[in-house]
Amino acid sequence: MENKEWLKLKEAAAIAGVSRDTIRRWADAGRIKSKRTEGEHRLIHFDSLKKYSHQKNSTKKKYALIYARVFETEQKKELEAQIERLENYCAVKGWNYKVMSHISSGIPYDTKNLNKLLNLILSGSISKLILNYKDSLFLFGSEIIFELCKINNIEVVILSDGNSSLYEQEMKKVIKHI
Repeated sequence: MENKEWLKLKEAAAIAGVSRDTIRRWADAGRIKSKRTEGEHRLIHFDSLKKYSHQKNSTKKKYALIYARVFETEQKKELEAQIERLENYCAVKGWNYKVMSHISSGIPYDTKNLNKLLNLILSGSISKLILNYKDSLFLFGSEIIFELCKINNIEVVILSDGNSSLYEQEMKKVIKHI
């Protein structure tokens, strides 16, 4: 995002990880600064949104995020098994957790889920990122997410060493397409 002082409602909602209606309520209650354009569209002040979101998130209870992915719909049972294993691990540890899962190849990046994950990391909502395998996130580039977690004091827990057999299958498919 370019450095902007005022944001459109949709941009503000995406940054804060909330709905447009929530942004409207915050503005109407005076929690964040807003103004109207000549066309009566609402604009949100970036710094006030950032400050309020940070204050609000610092009082939220953080949770562990379970992240599971497979690359084909035929692997739905594998996805369910991954989630079950990760849920059991979190339950044994006594951690409060939420699950994020999807079916997608690691290339190209699934923007919707990537944006959701980035918002959770940057908003301070999660305390831990729990994965079965290092390659559960993406085929390439997981290190970027791991570094963002480190910067934001989010522990990354990877249950299995090495790559999954899914990684090998995925790589074979990528190579065939090249």
